[in-house]
Amino acid sequence: MFNQQPRKITTETQTDFNEAPANTVLPPQRQQARQKQTILIGDSLIRYISPKSANATVLSIPGAKINDISSHLSTANQDSVYNEMILQVRTNDLSNMSTTEAIISDYSNLLTLAKPLCNDRVTVVSIPPRTDTQDVQGKIDEVNHDLALLCQREGVTFIDNDCTFKFRNNSVDRSLLYRDGIHLSVKGIRKMLENAQLGQMFIPGKSFNQRNEYSRMTNVSNRPRPPRPTQVISNP
Repeated sequence: MFNQQPRKITTETQTDFNEAPANTVLPPQRQQARQKQTILIGDSLIRYISPKSANATVLSIPGAKINDISSHLSTANQDSVYNEMILQVRTNDLSNMSTTEAIISDYSNLLTLAKPLCNDRVTVVSIPPRTDTQDVQGKIDEVNHDLALLCQREGVTFIDNDCTFKFRNNSVDRSLLYRDGIHLSVKGIRKMLENAQLGQMFIPGKSFNQRNEYSRMTNVSNRPRPPRPTQVISNP
């Protein structure tokens, strides 16, 4: 397996209000952001991730597609501004007939909505590999490639998981995936958090090992529409 660090593409174009002089009077939403700091938003891939820090929040919407996350952000309170927002929207969009171009267009809209809610930076985590079908994996590679280019244009940090989720021969490290070949194992969740340098903020939750709940969660036909967000906030 590669020993190199995951590829991070970033363009620093946003202001860091946390480094403002002590005598600077910040708007109310900026002061609030100092307390909230970091939010991780995504679909069922992050459902069993728990905040490790009092300054971290997890918002998981199982079954969500990119536009579902966008819809949630579009109705968010504009005072709920965070220092950092991490987006991990996985492969639900790949399960339908959406083209790579359509997926990137939806992601571009998502970034447009995310930026005003974030003081410091927005981070996009690449879609991890899948082993359930080779056709989908090929599309994942295409989307991740174009998503990295989009993040460069938008001045957004991009975390590429491939160099730690794949071996040198480009085969997937199956120990990082759950047995369905779609979701991540506990080891895979830890690796993804490590790649994004979020190990101090988030950890795999204990409920990940509740197999019955996990099996029910992966049954797409039983998911209600539209998806309803579940939010977990750590206690100070």
